[in-house]
Amino acid sequence: MSSTNQREAILSAAAQLFARFGYRKTSIEDVAKRVRIGKGTIYLYFASKEELFGAIAHQIWGNVLLELTAAVKRARTPEAKLRAYVQGRAHQLIRVTKDLQVQHDLALELQEAAAPYLMELWKTERALLEGILVEGNAANAFLVPHPHALALAIQTVVRGLERSMIDPQNGPEFRRAIDDLLDVLVRGITSSAGLIPDRA
Repeated sequence: MSSTNQREAILSAAAQLFARFGYRKTSIEDVAKRVRIGKGTIYLYFASKEELFGAIAHQIWGNVLLELTAAVKRARTPEAKLRAYVQGRAHQLIRVTKDLQVQHDLALELQEAAAPYLMELWKTERALLEGILVEGNAANAFLVPHPHALALAIQTVVRGLERSMIDPQNGPEFRRAIDDLLDVLVRGITSSAGLIPDRA
């Protein structure tokens, strides 16, 4: 097995184990057994369990950010881009949790453990959101005096909703609540009181 393939095998096995048992209960030894290699081989690629977990978190959230950016670029208007960001963020998080088959209580643990490794990606995500607001101002669709501050506030609110987003008990009703929140947000920052938010 090539070094690239071995590294990918380690990441894949570790992601499955973290998803199944959580961050605290998964060890480097567990990962080595899953890949059928010695513990020392894992340390050739990752200095610690923390570094291995950070690489997985960065890989998964990096993919989420790529998909989120693509969804925003496909949207035609600033209002639609803002909706694409918020709704895409919610749907991507739910999809990742389902794809990895993470239990709700473990998802919360993994979310907290991943936070220190995602700071740079969150800055990139915030810049994407700020760009939407700046574009909206330029198109006279939004009146946002401080796009950077509002982008930070919106991102903080969306991150705060993550716990509810990944709870399987919060189904269609919660998604409707997010749509309602978006309606209020878009209506609040549109430059014309008569402008109807674009859901396209």
